[in-house]
Parts: sequence; structure tokens; C-alpha cells
Amino acid sequence: MSVAGAAKGRGSVFNGVADEALEGLREMYLEGAGKDIAGLEEHLSRVQKDGEAWSDACKLMREITHNVKGQGTSFGYPLMTEVGTSLSRLLKLIEAPEEKDVKLVAAHISALRIVLDKDIQGSGGQLGEDLVRKLADLVDQRDA
Repeated sequence: MSVAGAAKGRGSVFNGVADEALEGLREMYLEGAGKDIAGLEEHLSRVQKDGEAWSDACKLMREITHNVKGQGTSFGYPLMTEVGTSLSRLLKLIEAPEEKDVKLVAAHISALRIVLDKDIQGSGGQLGEDLVRKLADLVDQRDA
């Protein structure tokens, strides 16, 4: 076997190991994202049902959203990043939430849940792009 052939063979082994490692990291991301989304759902539910102080819940939701948006694209879920970015922006705008604000936060969290549960990788096609645009438009209207 030539030196080039031997190197190519090692590259194949390395690529296989790297692919396995990346898949393991992706699975860890998905598990963590699931927990993060559950945390967002829990905090929002407490605000809606138990009257948890918005400032406390909002701070915790912003921290969770930071994690979700920060890692999504790295693991093949740019929709998580896009929706998380929109949610983060929205949470920064809300000081004393009105019912429409809570509904918009819930819509973002639902979108994150759908992306995760349906394993929507990439942009999500036209539907994903439309979803991101609609959420961003609603946040823009809130900011106006």
C-alpha cells in the first residue's frame, strides 16, 4: 500500500470517529434543548397559572433562551437559533406583560418545541422561513 493509500485509510477511520463524536454531541444537544424547552414551558406556565413574578421568570427564560439559540446552528438546527433569537429579543422588550405578550412568548416556545419534536433540521424550508419571519414581524410590532 502506498503512503497516500495508508493516509487515506487513516482518514476514513478518523472521519468515522469524528462522525460518531459529532452525532454524540448532537444527541447531547437535543437532550439539553428538550430540557431547556421544558424549563421555558414551566416558567411560562407559572406566570400564567401561579402568578410567578414576571421579572424572575423572564430572567430565567432569557438565560435558557441564550443556551438554545447559541447552540442550535452548530448542531444543524438553525431554526432553533432563529426562533431563540426572536424570543430573546421579545423577552428583553417586555417589562410588564400583557396577555398578548404572554401569547407571543408561548408561540415562540411552541415553535421551539415543534422544531425539536419533529427533528426539523436545516432551515425548515419555506414553512420554517415563513415561521421565523412571522415571529420576527410580531416582535417588531411589539417593539413599535
